[in-house]
Amino acid sequence: GGNDSLALLKYEELLLKEKDLKTQAHLLVDFMDIYNNYYYEDNEEMGFKYAQKVTMLDPAGLEEYVADAHTLMGHYLNSIEQSNDEALSHYQIALKLARICKDNFIIMQSLSALGIHTANLREYSKSIDYFKKSIEAFESNQDSSLLITNLMNIGTAYGQLRDFAKSIEYNQKALNIARKVKKDLHASVIHVNLASIEEVLGHHDKAIHTYKKSLDSYIYENHRRDIKFGTLLKIGNIYLKKQNEDSAKYYIDKGIKGLRDLDLPLSLRNSYLTVAGTYKDLGRYAAALEYYYDAREIAENQKDTFDIAYTYNEIAKFYRVQELH
Repeated sequence: GGNDSLALLKYEELLLKEKDLKTQAHLLVDFMDIYNNYYYEDNEEMGFKYAQKVTMLDPAGLEEYVADAHTLMGHYLNSIEQSNDEALSHYQIALKLARICKDNFIIMQSLSALGIHTANLREYSKSIDYFKKSIEAFESNQDSSLLITNLMNIGTAYGQLRDFAKSIEYNQKALNIARKVKKDLHASVIHVNLASIEEVLGHHDKAIHTYKKSLDSYIYENHRRDIKFGTLLKIGNIYLKKQNEDSAKYYIDKGIKGLRDLDLPLSLRNSYLTVAGTYKDLGRYAAALEYYYDAREIAENQKDTFDIAYTYNEIAKFYRVQELH
């Protein structure tokens, strides 16, 4: 809004006048965070440019600021699918600087970033090691959010390795801390993770129960409603597998309406593909095709080449399965 723009202009004025290097670094990092966190979709590149300016400063005595900047640069390069090696290099520099200034939170943050980076490369065992090292740097006076997230990420990585017992163990550890420190949104997301495992294991009734527990949190009324509506769709999809048509339709329709109202086309397309896949597995090809076509329409409207190609590939696989039957 207008006030935000005025605040940014004021910051620019202060930055141009500032002679003290540490204060200048502080202002640059503030600018970097403002663009990255509050103007994320439109100005992520601006956040990256300010981060570059920070990394040009002599890091001596400014390690925490420069480490933050390198972490952001790594995130940005990953988000635009730039060179993995370049992103990795920024994360490694951030960790090195964090260790120099002996700031445990930045050490934790840097190790966590390396864990996410290696998980994205499907190097799950390596990512687990990074997340565990990040947890070792946690101090009791710190906010627990990153600790909980790291435990969740370990659980997710074990899930990818098909070690579901370990996945449940780490998600449960995360849930226990989230409940203790009243992190309601985290608790809800962890319930979704645990329900997803039960679903993979074929424990449909338990999965539905756990998904529904994730909806209990009041925080969904104002924050991350995409998770809420995505969860409603997951519940509907399980009811579909159980061939409980009335319950399936109720939850699927409610989830789809919510995602459409929030204007989240990618989430909506993925949901259509998931429901279509379930109908395909049940041998109900006409219903499956209807959802595949809905997914195709969204992909084409978004004009995203990758999404269009991915959606057409899913439809092509459907036709191959149909021909076999």
